[in-house]
Amino acid sequence: MNYFTHEALLRRRSLLGALAFGAFSVFWTTMAFLLSHAPYHYNDLTIGLFGLVGAAFGRGCGGAGSAACGGVLRSGAAEGVLCFAG
Repeated sequence: MNYFTHEALLRRRSLLGALAFGAFSVFWTTMAFLLSHAPYHYNDLTIGLFGLVGAAFGRGCGGAGSAACGGVLRSGAAEGVLCFAG
């Protein structure tokens, strides 16, 4: 706990991580409710597959972000293409 009280960067990064986790949870929970009701009426398996596809895209976006930070990519457009390519 001593690090948390003395390190401002740690506090900021912790807050950003908590907010990102909250946004992620809210998005996927809402998506599950949306897909289970009209007009879609998808079953649990189909909704789960949406989650797996989302996780695959998330993994691809993480790799694209690392490549951009490492200087491999110079353009935000290239990062976006890699993100959607998975």
